[in-house]
Amino acid sequence: PGGEDDDEGFNASQTAELEEIELDTVAREREILKVAESIKDLQTVFKELAVLVIDQGSIIDRIDYNMEKAAEHTAKGTSELVKAEGYQRRSPAMCCIVVLSLLLALATLLLILKILGHVSV
Repeated sequence: PGGEDDDEGFNASQTAELEEIELDTVAREREILKVAESIKDLQTVFKELAVLVIDQGSIIDRIDYNMEKAAEHTAKGTSELVKAEGYQRRSPAMCCIVVLSLLLALATLLLILKILGHVSV
């Protein structure tokens, strides 16, 4: 009689243990699927981060290029200002002012000399 129970299949405790193992397996499978989904989400985040890094690199490159151009334009502007100052000093108006100042100084000198009696005009 005891041998017949072994031939029929699992007893109640073995069935309960098997069901518990099956429930644990199902729970682990769910957890593994959650981890796999989290890994997919993380992969998406890293892809988006890579795109952002590339975009930021492009922006930094443009900023660097614009800074170089601004430095070049500033240097060129400075040299243009120096040239403009030279042109302004040599302009006909400036020459006229210098000539008139010299004539005024000469006239003043002649007037002083006349007042002192050294020159008769």
